[in-house]
Amino acid sequence: QYKTKEEIIQKIIRNTVQEQEAERRGIESSYENALEYAKESYNLLIEDMNNREEDKKMYEDINKYIEEMGYSSIDEYLDEEAKVFMKLEMITKLKSQVTESFSEKQKQNAEEEYEKFVDSLVKSAKIEYLE
Repeated sequence: QYKTKEEIIQKIIRNTVQEQEAERRGIESSYENALEYAKESYNLLIEDMNNREEDKKMYEDINKYIEEMGYSSIDEYLDEEAKVFMKLEMITKLKSQVTESFSEKQKQNAEEEYEKFVDSLVKSAKIEYLE
């Protein structure tokens, strides 16, 4: 599904304010664990593809994609993936921490309540658009 420029910007803003809130609360993520996860994910994908003849072209396509994204090596790609996994883990930990603090009533609609929490972070953020 295609996203508009505004939808993409809003998603980036929402992720950024959650990352910042996680950092403010001292929530951390281990680079070593994230790198290990990135390597395991990549290796499982490659192993699965190598087990099926029809997926060997996909293997070539993945390596081409990595190269076209500007990465000089698989290690560089995995390093960037690990950083993404770290951010996702921090956001997940933040969400757990926030939803654990909800009242019983809020917990009944935890997803909606968490989105309201993120809305409040966005509203209070100092966001400057530079064109």
